[in-house]
Amino acid sequence: MRQVAEAGGAELLRPADRAALEAAYRYVFKGSAPLDVEGLPPSPPAELRARLPDPSLADHAVRFLAVMTLVDGRIDEAKISLVLRYAEASTSARTISGSSPRPREADSTGSRWT
Repeated sequence: MRQVAEAGGAELLRPADRAALEAAYRYVFKGSAPLDVEGLPPSPPAELRARLPDPSLADHAVRFLAVMTLVDGRIDEAKISLVLRYAEASTSARTISGSSPRPREADSTGSRWT
């Protein structure tokens, strides 16, 4: 999430980005100690595939990354491009495991992917 917030290292973290990272750590991942945002290691797209081989977890991770593109209130092509690279890495993992996403009829949320 930090990688996306920093556009892959091209930008500095903004206060809103930092707050989102800290909130995700505390409320989503149930972290109890203070988060050292600067100490978070970079994790390139290929690492997502290696660390989250479960397609469901990888999908959730990509959704969190997508949210990070908008946290600071700006539309940033570099951040969106980076999220797409993470999504492609995640999809590659599913294709390799034999469970690639398939288009289907839109559900109640408008999603067309399984």
